[in-house]
Amino acid sequence: MSRGARNLLLVVVLGILLSPGVIVLIASAAVAGIANPCGAPSEAAEQVEGTDLSGEQLANAELIVGVVKDEKLPARAAVISLATSMQESSLVNNLRQLDHDSIGLFQQRVSIYGADVAGNPVRSTKAFLAKLVKQPDWQTRPLTEVAADVQIPRADLRGEYAKWEQLATTLTQRFLPGSTTTCADGPGAGLDDGAAGLPDGYQLPTDAQQRTAVSFALAQLGERYVFGANGPDTWDCSSLMQGSWAAAGVAIPRVTYEQVKSGVAVPGLSAMQPGDLVFIPGSLGSATNPRHVGMYIGTDSKGEQWLVQAPKTGDVVKTSKVSSWARKIVSIRRPVDKS
Repeated sequence: MSRGARNLLLVVVLGILLSPGVIVLIASAAVAGIANPCGAPSEAAEQVEGTDLSGEQLANAELIVGVVKDEKLPARAAVISLATSMQESSLVNNLRQLDHDSIGLFQQRVSIYGADVAGNPVRSTKAFLAKLVKQPDWQTRPLTEVAADVQIPRADLRGEYAKWEQLATTLTQRFLPGSTTTCADGPGAGLDDGAAGLPDGYQLPTDAQQRTAVSFALAQLGERYVFGANGPDTWDCSSLMQGSWAAAGVAIPRVTYEQVKSGVAVPGLSAMQPGDLVFIPGSLGSATNPRHVGMYIGTDSKGEQWLVQAPKTGDVVKTSKVSSWARKIVSIRRPVDKS
């Protein structure tokens, strides 16, 4: 369909919004030729985070993440977008008006967005993102609050977006690999024990390089965790590790699943030195693919071992006892061989 023909049909749609019995058919005709303009790649059906997703749903998820990447927005934008689309349309570009005149991946209203936007996967995603980034503190507030402020659902449905956050995080990690703004750790990846302060009697390590790395990490105590952040005032778990060791002149990978392969292995808790990276599965990982990391900082006055971590969305950089992680630890790595 030509641009002129689409525009003509759009005018017709907008011109007869007061005729409920007819608008469904005309809106569907207006978007019939633009349902998938970018040719999203075909995906095989599979189960993700306990949810069965068809090839169409996976392809639409990849498309949404691709638009976020093209717009140069952080990974958190993809997580919110995917969770919203999953709740609104089950990641299906539905062109039938089942609720008022809402259509598309985000069930946007034709009377507000126009059929040429609401029914177009790329344009509807861009429209959602344009409203998302205008929301106050959209990267740090609970996902369901931000999504609801954009979508404006019924009051009793405002909390429904939260249930898709883990699925959306996993899909974001899958379709946005290697991005410098994407942490492999989703919201809620770590443990929230500990406090944003130093242990009693704690002293910094004497080794200059270890001291610099640990000092940098501890200087961030109390700063907010933001999924995909790279500092200087907000961090996720792996960016805190990277920034701390960068301050000491040591380059390590950005994301957890690469950090766990770097440096040298440490055989156990008793062999740890300050600055060592301690890995646990986290809420989205496994023993073979850990998704959360903290930094060992040393002991307190009683000999208790401590680490520093950026735990999860809604939390801040804090110190925690190593003992609270002990049964979950799957790997310990030393960025610099100090043996």
